[in-house]
Amino acid sequence: VPGIKKVRASSRLADSPAMIVDHESAAMRRMMMMMHDGKAPELPDQTLEVNTSHPIVLGLAGMRAADEATAKIVAQQLFTNAVLAAGLLDDPRAMISNMNELLKAAVAPHAQSVAVEGGDGTTVEILDEDYTPKTDEKEKEEGKKGE
Repeated sequence: VPGIKKVRASSRLADSPAMIVDHESAAMRRMMMMMHDGKAPELPDQTLEVNTSHPIVLGLAGMRAADEATAKIVAQQLFTNAVLAAGLLDDPRAMISNMNELLKAAVAPHAQSVAVEGGDGTTVEILDEDYTPKTDEKEKEEGKKGE
C-alpha cells in the first residue's frame, strides 16, 4: 500500500484494527498548512501497527488468496482509516472512491434489477448482467430435487 514504510504487529491495540505510530502531530500539520497557503506538505511514509487478532485483519489475510483485488482495496482503506484516526488525512474526499469500491464489492452478490425514474418522467431499468433471479418454477424444481 502506498504511504506505508513499515508494518508491525501491535501489542497494545484491542478494538482498532490498525493505527499509525511515530508520526508528526496533526496540530503541526495544520500549522504547516497555514504557513503554505492552505497546502499541506506531502505526508511522509508511515509506520502502521496492526492488531493481528482483529476480525478485519484476520479476514484480510484470508481474502488475499480468494479475491486479491478487493483485498488491496480493503488494505488501502485500513491504512486510510488509520491516517484519518491520527488526524493526518488532509482531504477526506480522497476516501470516497475507495469506499465506493468497497460498497460495490459488498453489494455485488446481491445485485438485481432496479427501476430508476429519471427527472423527465422516464423509467430506466438497470439490470446487472450476472444476476439471475429465481422464479417460482425454478424454486419448485430445486425443491423437488432436494426431496
